[in-house]
Amino acid sequence: MSRKITTPLFLMIFMTYAVACGSGSQGTSGAEQKREEATEAIKFTSIDYDPLTAPAKVAAKVNYAISIIAKSGNEVCRGTTQINIMSNLELKFPSGTVKCLTLTIDLSKILGNSFLSANPGLGNFTSDGKVLYIKEIGKATFDPPRPFFLGPLVQNPADYKDFKLTVPETVTVNDPEANVSLSGTGQFDVEVLSVGEKYSNQLSPANKFDHVMRWAISSSGFDGVPAKYGLLYKKMEWYWNTQPLMIPKIVISGDLAAFIGSGGSGISRLVGDVTISLSVKDFEYGT
Repeated sequence: MSRKITTPLFLMIFMTYAVACGSGSQGTSGAEQKREEATEAIKFTSIDYDPLTAPAKVAAKVNYAISIIAKSGNEVCRGTTQINIMSNLELKFPSGTVKCLTLTIDLSKILGNSFLSANPGLGNFTSDGKVLYIKEIGKATFDPPRPFFLGPLVQNPADYKDFKLTVPETVTVNDPEANVSLSGTGQFDVEVLSVGEKYSNQLSPANKFDHVMRWAISSSGFDGVPAKYGLLYKKMEWYWNTQPLMIPKIVISGDLAAFIGSGGSGISRLVGDVTISLSVKDFEYGT
């Protein structure tokens, strides 16, 4: 499998989107469609942004409903959160807590203080044309770089139909809580579950997404390494609308205690593995 060092993530995203917008399909309103696609690209990526001299901008503000479901099927937590999708594809959490039995859980701790934040250096990202790989996430270092994202912008979802990938991994973590270095082996499995899917929900019936590619990254192994380091959740499933770019749903499966650290052990004994769903309520693109 051949990989190459990518350009900085924002530049790669923008150039990929620009190519997609410039090669839109031609029909009775081909020119108008191109203009609409280009407008969406500008909405999301803000072409006056220079990643070398300025911080990332908010590309979209999305309000999500959160639901945490126990293995039994019972809902144990419910809440809402806003996630800011940044122009470099980083997700940030201005706010967002959920009530879970007697605890209030900070969603930023579940998903990481900065969920997709990573060292933006050239050596941290590689790509084989379909998958974006990453070497370091926070305190975790992966050998080889782990699958991180598809695309991340997808020009032709049909190219991903029935796509599957397995990557054996070794992860090393400098655990600041225990002041020790941890290491574990395991693997990541990437699978595209559907392409061209339509998505809507009762929370936001006016928002209909017609170009959804649904895909998942699963992890197994990594014994002794907390899941909160390096996004080692059992499964992360993405509903990725490719045109316009939006993330209408995220589903994360695994052990709740591993998500939130020492504060969740009591809940974990009661409910075991859980599924965390974030479903879009409303959103607005940045300017």
